[in-house]
Amino acid sequence: MFAMAERDEDPSDKDIERFEGDTAWCPSCGSEIWEDSVACPKCGDMIEEGLVHRPKLHRPSQRKLTSITAIVLIVAILFGCALYGFIRLF
Repeated sequence: MFAMAERDEDPSDKDIERFEGDTAWCPSCGSEIWEDSVACPKCGDMIEEGLVHRPKLHRPSQRKLTSITAIVLIVAILFGCALYGFIRLF
């Protein structure tokens, strides 16, 4: 049978020396990355235009806004129906 080689998951001294600098932020997705990164590990975009030294402000996604709007409309309709039913009783 084949013997499984033990994996070394710890960073090497060379890796630690390379990445001991400051972190910055990906200009595409806003993820925190090492300053000397070539590509963002989260979004995969190549870092060509330079790093951002502050986090990117995220705006709520369109899907999230649509969901919130739908919930508010459903609650308003249910409240309107309940109010209409209550008024018809009198």
